[in-house]
Formats: sequence, structure tokens, C-alpha cells
Amino acid sequence: MKLSTQTLQNFRVQKYDAKFKWTEHPYKLMFISGTKVSPIETIPDMPLCGFKFKKITEIISGNFREDLLVGSLNYFVNADVIGVVHELGSPQTTMGGKLKFPFTIKDLSANVIDCCLWDSLAAHFIDYLKIRTDS
Repeated sequence: MKLSTQTLQNFRVQKYDAKFKWTEHPYKLMFISGTKVSPIETIPDMPLCGFKFKKITEIISGNFREDLLVGSLNYFVNADVIGVVHELGSPQTTMGGKLKFPFTIKDLSANVIDCCLWDSLAAHFIDYLKIRTDS
């Protein structure tokens, strides 16, 4: 599917009260019977996502909401961080057949966090590593 600006018609707005959340927004859009999604050709494409930077030290110290998929060894991170890839793990396939690629990121203060890419993101990163020209 090509990324483009879309309009939504005939949907519900509901409180977002899931146990684990992808966003802090209090509401979600719920597709119902008759929901229509249509591209708008007259509006330029919007970016896929925005950035919400979190300091690596905040993740290490546990300064995050546990219901936002952000965290450390016991939780998941859904945050944007600034750093460099520090160490690469080995690609693995889980028992359920999902591809995962573990690695670490280090910031300018030498703080390091564990990260993992899954499925198509892991595959794209592995493909990038195969064709890159710098060492």
C-alpha cells in the first residue's frame, strides 16, 4: 500500500483503555461496518510518523509509563532515541517463526540500551547491512 493522506468516514471515537498502549493519546478510532477510507490527491503526503525522543538514561532508570510499551529488560520500548548502533547481535527466528534482530544503541554519554527489530523491520535492517559500503 502506498503511503498517502486519507480521509475516514463513518467511524467511532472510543476511549483508548488498552492494557498496553502504542500511544499516550486517550482516544482511538474504531472502524465499523461502513467505514470508508479514501485517498486525498489534493493534499501532499504526510510523514509516516513523528518523533518523540526519550533519553536513554530515562529508559535505563525506568522513568517511563509501563503501559506504553517503553522499558528495559521486563518491558518493551516504543520511543525514539538518538544514538548509534553499538553492537549487533545475530538474527534469530523464534519458535513461532518470527524473525528478530537484537542490537544495542549507545548515546554520546556512553549509555547503552538493548533493542530488537522484528519481522519486516529486521529483514530490512539485515538487507541494509549486506549492501552497506562502510565498515
